[in-house]
Amino acid sequence: MPKIKVNSRTYESKITDGAYLLIVESKRPWYAPDFLIRKGFKNAVPEYQHAEGLIRKNFLIGQNGLFGGLYTWRDRASLDSFYGEARINAIEAKRGMRPILSIFKVLYAHDFPLGLPPSNNAEKEWDGDYVVSVVNKGLAANQLETAKDAYEKVNAQGGQITSYLVQGDDGNIYDIRLWVSQEERDLNLQGMSSKDFDAPVLIEGSNGAL
Repeated sequence: MPKIKVNSRTYESKITDGAYLLIVESKRPWYAPDFLIRKGFKNAVPEYQHAEGLIRKNFLIGQNGLFGGLYTWRDRASLDSFYGEARINAIEAKRGMRPILSIFKVLYAHDFPLGLPPSNNAEKEWDGDYVVSVVNKGLAANQLETAKDAYEKVNAQGGQITSYLVQGDDGNIYDIRLWVSQEERDLNLQGMSSKDFDAPVLIEGSNGAL
């Protein structure tokens, strides 16, 4: 596996070789406007901050009636331990649909200087109008160098907090980024198709250091 490259003057990253991303999508309550969803996210923060092996979590609001989270895990074992069948079944019983789990092996990660302000609370929690974009590069693992070149070009642009080049369980290469705002995403990914999420709450897990 290529060596994960992390550059940062904002925080000491804990993303290391063997890290995995997990995107979970589930049905959001039909009656709840976004401000109530955000409040629910903040109330749920303690449940995740001490999850074994969790580096970060972005709480997500999708554009298709779904919500959930983008998790950065120390390794695949931590991911599988936390999101086992019992948790999946509990979410299905509560939300009325089986959650959609998308799993990605981290190949490269980059943290951007000044991407986040210093946390002003002991819980290491950030609120903002952040946006997560997921781009399927349409490339297989044997085309990694091509994908990496394109990834580095976007890294040279501003408005980002963290970027990941990852390989999905489907074998495809994906570019996943956390943006400071929708405006920055639109400016820097002009003409590029992506699956986007609002990401209003970001937390550091017990194995992170934002």
